[in-house]
Amino acid sequence: MGFSDWFRRYNGNSISFRRLQPNDYENLTQFLNVSRGIVGTDRALSEINTQHRMSHPDLDPSNNCLIGEGSKKIVAYALVIPELPIGRTVIEIEILSELENSTVYYQLLDWATTRSSELDVARVNISIDEDSNYHSLDFERMRYGPVRVYWRMRWVGSIDEGFGIPEGYSVRSLMTGEEAKLATIQNSSFEGQWGFSPNTEPQIKHSLAAPGSSHEDVLLLVKDEDIAGYCWTRTEGEEDSKTGIIGMIGVAPRFRGKGLGRVTLLASMKKLLDDGSKRVELEVDSENPPARELYISEGFHKVSGVTWFEHWFPP
Repeated sequence: MGFSDWFRRYNGNSISFRRLQPNDYENLTQFLNVSRGIVGTDRALSEINTQHRMSHPDLDPSNNCLIGEGSKKIVAYALVIPELPIGRTVIEIEILSELENSTVYYQLLDWATTRSSELDVARVNISIDEDSNYHSLDFERMRYGPVRVYWRMRWVGSIDEGFGIPEGYSVRSLMTGEEAKLATIQNSSFEGQWGFSPNTEPQIKHSLAAPGSSHEDVLLLVKDEDIAGYCWTRTEGEEDSKTGIIGMIGVAPRFRGKGLGRVTLLASMKKLLDDGSKRVELEVDSENPPARELYISEGFHKVSGVTWFEHWFPP
């Protein structure tokens, strides 16, 4: 079933579906804040946040974002994120809580799968929080099966000032003009890991230009002119309960085996605490024992999980 066939099949019911338009960003932002339960918090999205997200170099939202409307307001949304270097797309779906028990989710998943097939990828992935109502949906009905579980982990405590940066190494933030170097170490650190799609310099620059983001968020462990390790951080939440987030952390292959992953982790945790965070959180692939055990050894504990589901297209 092609894209136009999908529209003929599903439009005309209580919810009408259409492509995202440039004048939708204000209403889409309001919908996302409501569906995520973050209205009135400092985590609430602004229209600028939404516009920046949709301006990602590879996203093409006019073709890869679907809006569902009911009673003249946005009530559902699906986004297809192409990751063509690894032959997959990633799907995001959100609907208002009053629609969670309806068939709308399956309709959006059907559209996103159809759209992904037009991009000539081999597989499609979607992640679902284990405590989400969506986790109980019948994904097998849409020929999706679970393939991976990620753990959300949390740490609360203090960092010993003497945790130690090895002699000859130093810690600093990423500087403007080093975006290509960051892309290189990120790609080499995660090469071959499940679900990782190599990043380009324009993609890195786009992420660094996001509202609330800066080069200061990326901590580097350096030796002479070489970047040995890096950690991409951010913070979320109110000042009195701020959470530090470790997004991505890696060590360049030629610097492995020296305990530098632990050094980079601790330096990043200290940075987040110095910035006012009360706790630190991260996600780790449960099937990555070295990373998982490192975090456990430093006092992180699992607080929830995320299941990744996958659909393969016939060759």
